Amino acid sequence: MVIMIVKIKSAIQIKQISGLIFSLICFFVCNNHNVFAESLSMTLNGVDAGNELNFDFDKGAHEAAKVRDILMNVRTDNRSGYKVMISSAGADSILKPSQSDNTGRIMPLSTSKNLANFSEKEWGVSIDQTNFLALPGSSSPMLVVNKATASAPGVGDSSGAGIPKISVGVRAGGDLVEDTYSGNILITVITNPVLKTATFKKNSAHNTPLYSGGNNYRPPFLRCSTTLYTFQRTNQLKAGIGSILNEAETGSDLPIYVWSDSKDGKNYVYWYSEADIVYAPEDATLWLSREASFKGNNTSCFGEIDLDGIDFSKTEKMDSIFSQDTYALLSTSPNLKILHLENINTAKNAEAAFAYTNLRGLDMSKVTFENATSFMHTFYKATADANADFSNLKGGNVTTMEKMFYMFKGPLNLSLSNLNTSAVTNMKDMFRNLAATKSIDASSFNTEYVTDMNGMFAAMSYVETIDVSGFNTKNVTDMSMMFYSNSRLKTIYGPEEFDRTNLSISTNTFGNCSHLVGGANWSYSAANVDATYARIGKPGLRGYFKAKP
Repeated sequence: MVIMIVKIKSAIQIKQISGLIFSLICFFVCNNHNVFAESLSMTLNGVDAGNELNFDFDKGAHEAAKVRDILMNVRTDNRSGYKVMISSAGADSILKPSQSDNTGRIMPLSTSKNLANFSEKEWGVSIDQTNFLALPGSSSPMLVVNKATASAPGVGDSSGAGIPKISVGVRAGGDLVEDTYSGNILITVITNPVLKTATFKKNSAHNTPLYSGGNNYRPPFLRCSTTLYTFQRTNQLKAGIGSILNEAETGSDLPIYVWSDSKDGKNYVYWYSEADIVYAPEDATLWLSREASFKGNNTSCFGEIDLDGIDFSKTEKMDSIFSQDTYALLSTSPNLKILHLENINTAKNAEAAFAYTNLRGLDMSKVTFENATSFMHTFYKATADANADFSNLKGGNVTTMEKMFYMFKGPLNLSLSNLNTSAVTNMKDMFRNLAATKSIDASSFNTEYVTDMNGMFAAMSYVETIDVSGFNTKNVTDMSMMFYSNSRLKTIYGPEEFDRTNLSISTNTFGNCSHLVGGANWSYSAANVDATYARIGKPGLRGYFKAKP
């Protein structure tokens, strides 16, 4: 670890001259924990000649507070980055006079203020150029910036371009006698500890994606046997293991050992690593499925998977990561217990993540996928409890939700109130062939940029109510079969009318919805099934939507 300290002596002189005088003291400490020889440097800009910051006060109480900015440039090749902290060099930050018989003082701020609200004889520092605070003592420094990566190659990180600047504000007072009022500012730059990392290998033996274009889907697995395994981390590498694999990807700092064992009549796949951070594979397709390559020829299903200690923030693909049994839609499929399920939320892509997966018994309210950019096929042919809670599912900058819940046997009432759809353009077949669910609440969807709603709610076996009352369809070009073939659908809560400004195709938008009844009791008519009738029915005006109560 490298430590660099810049010590700044501040001084304010009333009447003709004043200044913050910087004395730079640098020292370095090298810690052998680091795996490479690191470098660190910092330079300061915005100071006057001689490393001074001059504050001139000629009118005492009649002058407003003044501010000067300290600009930094930090350079380091430490891959874990660095921290910049600021404090006084001692226990307090009172600016004291140089003359022993002078009782005047400039006190640190007692509360957060902007510069215009400084009282007489106050000073403080700010890193956002708005809120000024008292400079803390050396025992509790203020964090200026904490960067988790090396600085920009060649040029470093500069104030205003990667890191903040430090603003120092001072206001004098009318009863201060001419003198130099001094204190110390301590700026500390320290590299973060270099953490050792390891990344699991991808599933090299079985890495065929779920979907490869057209109607080409990966063949599903066979039924699970009665022999089930538990996947979990252990804090001890067992001696005398007959067969042990190093499952760490090339480039990892340390190995990840994986082996099979039995204990108390249960079967386990253990993993062990001394790395500070252990990452899931970047491509985690089928990684923890029954055909996980680290199991060799053993194709027994996992009955329990513990994700404790596994970081998914680098995972860009996780197609069918937990898939065990093709009979996931059947009651005979064994439930899969997943501990620390919330760890997957940092993955960058949720595409087909739970495809062919039995989610019964899992707390789905823990699943948010806040960094995901795609929800295509996420719950394809999966199954969940009748009371499963998906209301916390969010997503990041998601652009496609095509077939997101395709053939999903979901909860009776599917509410997606927190789902971020603000960037989505494709909702084709999103809920198509949904099983078990009776009501869908999609009223909170932001559909401003959606262009494709083809088959979005088509062919759902049990759905009776759909709420699309918040839909904005001004950019939709395709609504064909949007609500097609829902034999039990009775009610659609919608807006006054779908915006059809850019609509080019709407064949069978409401086709085969024989039980659908709109406002003013307009019943379904096989002769009136295109998007023209995507409106609230009124006397004399057929429409298949109802106003939301």
